[in-house]
Amino acid sequence: MIRIIITTLALACSANAAILTRVDLTNATSADIGDTIIDNGTTLVGTDIAGSIYGYFRDGTTDVAYFSNSGSLYAFNINLDLAFIIGSATASTGNNSGVDLSSSLYGHFFNGSDFAYFDDGAGNVGVLSVNSGNADLVAGFQTLGTSGTQNGTEFSGSLIGHHFTDDDIGYIIDSNDAVSFINMNTGATGTIGTPASTLGLANNFVGIHFDGSNDFALAVVPEPSSFALLLGLCGIVSILLRRKRA
Repeated sequence: MIRIIITTLALACSANAAILTRVDLTNATSADIGDTIIDNGTTLVGTDIAGSIYGYFRDGTTDVAYFSNSGSLYAFNINLDLAFIIGSATASTGNNSGVDLSSSLYGHFFNGSDFAYFDDGAGNVGVLSVNSGNADLVAGFQTLGTSGTQNGTEFSGSLIGHHFTDDDIGYIIDSNDAVSFINMNTGATGTIGTPASTLGLANNFVGIHFDGSNDFALAVVPEPSSFALLLGLCGIVSILLRRKRA
């Protein structure tokens, strides 16, 4: 009986995709912008990408989530429910030639070309040119803060976003649920968000992007119906176990 209930719950939850929420860290506002199931575009139609998103990019009114699947990299236009392949996660040239970077990607930037950022967890940060296949360390690639609000903090292994202007900027959620950044070229750190601006969603962030004026985060938030089903299951299982013991 318990096995049947668990199977039923799993099927029910699979029909309830998580919600993608855009959080404006600058103005402390949020908006639900879609779900995590692909509706059209690729052979991955029907796939739930909630657990494979590694980057976020916002251009005007367009929200794009980047995700990996079976060694390939995809862009998911959240507003159109449209996904399309952009390249391979395996570097073809550079000092990471032949390495599949899928599991170490943490950020994405687009400026006419696609660049995926990776962190090996040991203080090395690199960039994969998705279009050319070349992977190399970013200029500077510091992941230890040398000044500012996070002086001495090791960012490696905790990065959840990346932006490039004239410098490489990486983001983490700090111990106070605020969003902190590191300038990888200088080691300078600072804070761009507070617990209030993260709206209680900091632990759900899968990417952060700066559009030139505002900082935006993308959060994956489970639908309430999934929580309700889980609570219902726990109650039923508890009752059955008590009856069995009795």
